[in-house]
Amino acid sequence: MRTRQRILAAATATVVALGMSLGGAGAAFADHNGGGATVDDLPTVTGVTLTDDNGLTCDGAGYTKPDAMNAPSGTYSADWGSVSWNGASFTWTLNAQYDVDFCVKGSTLVAGVDTSAFAGTTYDFSAQTGHDISHTGFRIVSTPQPTPVTPSATATQYSCVDEAVAGGYITVDLTVPGVTYSIEDESGNPVAFDGTTGRTAALPAGDYTVAGVDADSGDLYTATPLNQNATINEFTEDCTDLPTFPNWPASVTVTDEACVDYTVTDGAINVVFPEGSEENPNPIRYFIDYEGEDEQELTQESTVVPAGSYVVTAVVTDLNDSVNDSGTSAEFPVTVEGVDAAACTDLPSYPNWPASVTVTDEQCVQFSVTDGAINVVFPEGSEENPNPIRYFIDYEGEDEQELTQESTVVPAGSYVVTAVVTDLNDSVNDSGTSAEFPVTVEGVDAEECDFDFPTFPNWPASVSTTDEVCGPFDVVSGSITVTFPAGSVENPTPVRYFIDYEGENEQELTEETTQVPAGSYVVTAVVTDPNDSVNDSGTSDVFAVAVAGQDADECGELETLAYTGASDLTGAFGLAALLITLTGMGMVVARRRVEA
Repeated sequence: MRTRQRILAAATATVVALGMSLGGAGAAFADHNGGGATVDDLPTVTGVTLTDDNGLTCDGAGYTKPDAMNAPSGTYSADWGSVSWNGASFTWTLNAQYDVDFCVKGSTLVAGVDTSAFAGTTYDFSAQTGHDISHTGFRIVSTPQPTPVTPSATATQYSCVDEAVAGGYITVDLTVPGVTYSIEDESGNPVAFDGTTGRTAALPAGDYTVAGVDADSGDLYTATPLNQNATINEFTEDCTDLPTFPNWPASVTVTDEACVDYTVTDGAINVVFPEGSEENPNPIRYFIDYEGEDEQELTQESTVVPAGSYVVTAVVTDLNDSVNDSGTSAEFPVTVEGVDAAACTDLPSYPNWPASVTVTDEQCVQFSVTDGAINVVFPEGSEENPNPIRYFIDYEGEDEQELTQESTVVPAGSYVVTAVVTDLNDSVNDSGTSAEFPVTVEGVDAEECDFDFPTFPNWPASVSTTDEVCGPFDVVSGSITVTFPAGSVENPTPVRYFIDYEGENEQELTEETTQVPAGSYVVTAVVTDPNDSVNDSGTSDVFAVAVAGQDADECGELETLAYTGASDLTGAFGLAALLITLTGMGMVVARRRVEA
């Protein structure tokens, strides 16, 4: 009897010790941010500062928290850019020259994101803290400051070039951004200039005034006002015995092909027809390849031509000989430069440009692969055109699809997104101004997500087995034991367990220990979702376990009797019983005799 008590006492002590050990381990996992743990125990992310302070909110931490950002998920746009968050991660797009920091709040943790130090534009709050987002906020660090620019203009005087008169024009510097120029002659009349080169046509001698001012006081440039006097001197040099009447020199300039709104604009040859007299209203005629096979007279001030080299001949007219004119002429060799259409990358300068196209790659989040996405920015339009840009995937291809949301879920792969400037007068073809954005959404191998355990306080799940063993009179069944971590009031059972989950033999384990026959099992631990009791959160892990069997024949003689029965030993058991009975009686009689 004493021996049995000692055995039971030892077994009880062992069970208690194991229970204390398992209970201590479970408590450590269940209180990640409590019980003495600090934010220093969490993974660190460059550019992110974590504060653990119960009751602290983003606005309490010095961030602006609009109503739209006081939510676990959503989008928000402002002058500085736009943000979106989905309960787990936070993504932003900043406009040029803005520096904005963000706040992400969840549980008792507040994360301050310094975007200038953070790598990328997406911060995964749940991956670092193990909590979902409750609300967000922003803080503007700095706004764009206008860049000082200086307008300028130059006057090119007439001169002899290749025995012909050249020059006599004013050029404004169009490479200075944010500036509007104007030119006036001595009488205050406006003088036109080429919108691409900034050059005027040939000008008569005289004084001119060039002004340059801010084009838009709200843009990113501030111009020093320009008020410059420019003089074109009278040309008296004799280049090739040219006539000296007031209608000379002739003027020939070119406009090269150019990239405008992703389209190649044609080149042109530009000439000036000087004012004639009543007797000779057209004192100069112009010809391309004069006396050549391709002779063509230029009758307009600007003639569209393809890129190439030309010889333009200016001829002084003769009222007495309308065919050959006066014989006085000058040749102007000119070249119209071409542009490679594929190299056209000059974005339009409308206020609604440039368009913005970014991608979100697939990711491993809590054992699942999250979908990728294509993200676009819809700029603010005007009352007349509220949607200034439209976006398409495979625009003009068989799989054409318009993107109507700021973020569109797509599978991993390569895409071409086309941004099109809308045209109120043509809702089908729009304005013809567009830009292509080739983008790639990177994929994630689902099998590589297995090692990325969630960091919730209720993880990891625990699954263990007990093999079959020999009992006193029978084989003791094996079992599967799981640990149910302590949950919160909102989610008291944070983990559920299943045998052959999603298989024909699906069975939920509701007890910590479940007896099972010997064999191999797959136990799936699933993180629960209070909002979806059927499908749960989608976060799970698989535990392949085996319960070893026990051969009853190896458990000893008594176990064999218990299993096989005694139908063939009735006589033997009866005799044994009789002997035991008689022996007992004999012992009693003997004892009584002694006592007597």
